[in-house]
Amino acid sequence: RWSGASGIYMCDAGVSDAFSLPENRLLPIEQPVLAATLIDRVSLTYGETRYVMTFSTDSSGYTSGMLEEPYRYPMDADSVSMILNAIENTRLGAVEGEATIENREQYGMNAPLCVAVIHQAEGAYTTIDETGQLVARQLEEQQVEFVFGRAEGSFTYTCQYEGNVYLVSRLLMGALITGSAEQWITRQPANLGSAEISSLTVQTGSGNLDIRISRTERVLPNNQLETDEDGSILFDKALTLNGEAITEEQWDALKERLSAFTVSGDAPTDWSYQNATPRWTMTLITTGGTVRTISAYAMDAFSDALVVDGILKHYVHVEALAIALGEWMPA
Repeated sequence: RWSGASGIYMCDAGVSDAFSLPENRLLPIEQPVLAATLIDRVSLTYGETRYVMTFSTDSSGYTSGMLEEPYRYPMDADSVSMILNAIENTRLGAVEGEATIENREQYGMNAPLCVAVIHQAEGAYTTIDETGQLVARQLEEQQVEFVFGRAEGSFTYTCQYEGNVYLVSRLLMGALITGSAEQWITRQPANLGSAEISSLTVQTGSGNLDIRISRTERVLPNNQLETDEDGSILFDKALTLNGEAITEEQWDALKERLSAFTVSGDAPTDWSYQNATPRWTMTLITTGGTVRTISAYAMDAFSDALVVDGILKHYVHVEALAIALGEWMPA
């Protein structure tokens, strides 16, 4: 009901909810400032299980990840993006109250779903200021800890941060709350996600494949750099295969096949490649200088053990490289 009207009406439940918010949900919350490009180490603990991962960003802005514990192995490009985006977009919701010894069990902190410890290096990052302008700011080195206690309803988790308990979105934090090493490590080692590749070399016992991609900024008649509608600089590409020109369409087709190059399973834990000569070695280098090296060692007549950045974890079928390279497989 409202003044001036004699009837009784139906309205959305959200209207009454908005006017029923308690005081703690009306106050502004100071948010931790986390920049994905500056995060270099993350540990996630689920009960007795602890995972540690490190991240590095090259000069072109491509970020790669390495699982360090419980074992060391390169991370999948999508997992790196998912974890860092979840951290960068962490938003503390309503303050439930101060964290105390007495209320730890009430908020699920005695047996939390996840404890996340994030180390962020000192450096610059870009953000949108109060006027909507893109500005650069400097961050100091810091270490942040979030303790996710339990699910609160269908949409939030309780979260302890710097002595207080907050509610946080389950949608945003889901990537941190659940996960495993097998889920995060790469099973497609030649897939570097959004990275721009500057060179690809493959060495086999029968020949070499050497692809080079150079990029040159487009310059307008007024000597300004040409950009697209989003303000990104446009480039002209020159691509060669063993010194001969190839088209960008040919390279894109090869890159798509390489991205689909997938391991077949785990290599035997007692198998060693020491002192052996690889059947083939692939090296990818990004425009920012990140290097991914993949070597295959004959394990038996049907399988090759795969060593990625010096670490043996998986195997592939012997024809895997030929399928990925197709007509460009060295004869």
